[in-house]
Amino acid sequence: MALWDSWDEDMNLHRWLDVVAQKNMWRYPRPPVASTVEEMLRLAELGDESPNPDEMHPPVDAPVLEPERQVERTGFLEEHFFFPSSYPTGNPAVDTVHVLGWRPRPSTGPPRRASSRRSDTQSDTALVMVHGAGTPDHGRIHWFVPPVGGNAWDTFSMELPHHMRRQRPESIYSGQFFVTGDCPRLVRAMHQSETDLRALVRGLRRMGYERIVLGGLSIGGNVVFEAILREPVEGAFAIAPSMGAYASLWESVFGECIRAAGNAAGFTDELARRALRLVTPRHMGRPVVGGERLLLIYGANDLLCPPGPIAELRDAWGIENERVLETGHATLVLRFWTVRRTIAAWMKAVVGLP
Repeated sequence: MALWDSWDEDMNLHRWLDVVAQKNMWRYPRPPVASTVEEMLRLAELGDESPNPDEMHPPVDAPVLEPERQVERTGFLEEHFFFPSSYPTGNPAVDTVHVLGWRPRPSTGPPRRASSRRSDTQSDTALVMVHGAGTPDHGRIHWFVPPVGGNAWDTFSMELPHHMRRQRPESIYSGQFFVTGDCPRLVRAMHQSETDLRALVRGLRRMGYERIVLGGLSIGGNVVFEAILREPVEGAFAIAPSMGAYASLWESVFGECIRAAGNAAGFTDELARRALRLVTPRHMGRPVVGGERLLLIYGANDLLCPPGPIAELRDAWGIENERVLETGHATLVLRFWTVRRTIAAWMKAVVGLP
């Protein structure tokens, strides 16, 4: 079918570009489904209950975060950290959590509100970002959040399982083994992501950061909002988040190829709907962070992460801060400056940053 054939009375340019972007993703090879129908049935049965995060995720400790590498950039210092995942899968690459951090270079800029545990260039506030599925590098994070938050915060970006330095050796592109028709593998990857993020938060507390804010882009927003079901932080926001895992990953234009692979392996749509409740924050309880400290930013025309499940989460959790833009998923980047200003104003008003 030609791309123009997807244009109908409900289509606009934002939605059509989402269709174009996601159909382009179909050209990339997907790994085979390795999980069994029996595994899928077990997940579906767990999803039928009220999913309890405490039963699905292992406890985490605070890792020691020491920079393995430092690189001086223009105006700031880039640092690379890594630590072992508390949710091991048996693959050494996937089970090593990689994090990039950015803070001002020594003796540049005005004095900061520094914590006492590291250096006079460390802020007392850390902003931790989680990227979206298929992201090849950390650059897309900086479309919406600058590397250093002026005099207010230091920024960190965690790599999700199967992405960047956490790819399997046989993977040919970042994220190839993350979002696929293999639902059990997807659920495990999401649970590992949430566990790794909570460990990172505790590691940053150990470094001396007194205030921590989490932010996620697309599926990273889902990971962030799963983490705050158990991990207290000073605030959290999500940009174009996939808050309805079934709607985003199985029913959307992006999900067509994923659903086809899952169906071919014996994973029916009904099994997927039940199993993906295990990675849908709205079905997993209430967050330990108040709704007044949460922010949602999303597009009214998003076909990949549709606004319906986001609004359902907003109402269920009492989220008080929201910015809806007339964009799709792919075109949200065209409003990057609006997103940046929204986050900065929210950080100032809600988190109390200068």
